Amino acid sequence: MNERVQKIMHFLAGALVILHALDHYESGYGAILFYFVLGLIMLTLALFQDSIEKRSQKLAGVLYWIEGIVIFFIAFEKFEAFKRIIPVIYLFIGIFYFFTGYFMITKKVKVKKRRS
Repeated sequence: MNERVQKIMHFLAGALVILHALDHYESGYGAILFYFVLGLIMLTLALFQDSIEKRSQKLAGVLYWIEGIVIFFIAFEKFEAFKRIIPVIYLFIGIFYFFTGYFMITKKVKVKKRRS
């Protein structure tokens, strides 16, 4: 996958979680600080995504899984709030993140040999 698309995906996931935290702040419900910190962590990981991928392709895939889990938590909270369409969209986004993480982990990376 293109590096720019991956970085945009991480930023969107972080922004989505921060917006969810702000939604909790307005309604006075839930763990505002928990979601806000998670969103900031996701945005920070988006900034350092290039160096994370250089260290390990599998670690980048695991980060997609973590983002998918957080998005699933948001979807289930929306289901509990008796929303109809928005949780389904969140579920599709979470599934997309899980598949992306799976393909990142199982992808074979060719290592270039250096000439000495």
